Amino acid sequence: MKKLFIFILISSSIVFFSSCSKDTKDTKTSKDTKETKTVVNTADFFKAVHDNEPAKVKDYLEKDKTLVDAVDSSSGINESALGISTFDGYKEITEMLLKAGAKTEFHDAYGITPMMGAARTNRVEIIKMLIDNKADVNSINTSKETPLHYAARYNNPDVVKLLLENKADKTAKDYNGQTPYEVAKKENADKVLDLLK
Repeated sequence: MKKLFIFILISSSIVFFSSCSKDTKDTKTSKDTKETKTVVNTADFFKAVHDNEPAKVKDYLEKDKTLVDAVDSSSGINESALGISTFDGYKEITEMLLKAGAKTEFHDAYGITPMMGAARTNRVEIIKMLIDNKADVNSINTSKETPLHYAARYNNPDVVKLLLENKADKTAKDYNGQTPYEVAKKENADKVLDLLK
């Protein structure tokens, strides 16, 4: 009985460890070549995005294309890499993620899209990239705010102009029933008031 128990224990250990080694590598045969996919730790990927390290981000994306739409839940915000790069103004990483097919309409835990983050932080060039990649200038978050509401609140006239040129709705009302103009007026955002009338 004891020998049977040891045999079963050893057999199950062999099966377990062989299945674990298969989890770390995914080998695909394509014609006569073999590709090995390396598993990338998402925490390392998001650290590279946060630290604005394009070479590392590129390397991680080449190893694991699914990272392009991975979600960083460590902060509780559930951000995408594109959301981080657009908010922080990392042009090279933003461009790389867009070329890799990142979702421009990804909403974080608060419903904030990459364009909203870029509008808040006055990232005109990044907003142009997002628009060129068909991002919605009228997307709304959980408070019914649009990117134009963000640009108005944070007094970013160049962003307001760009959004209006691309058909942003200046009559859109947020959860409080306020248009971007009303938000700007409330926040004393004097640089954008005339643009939003």
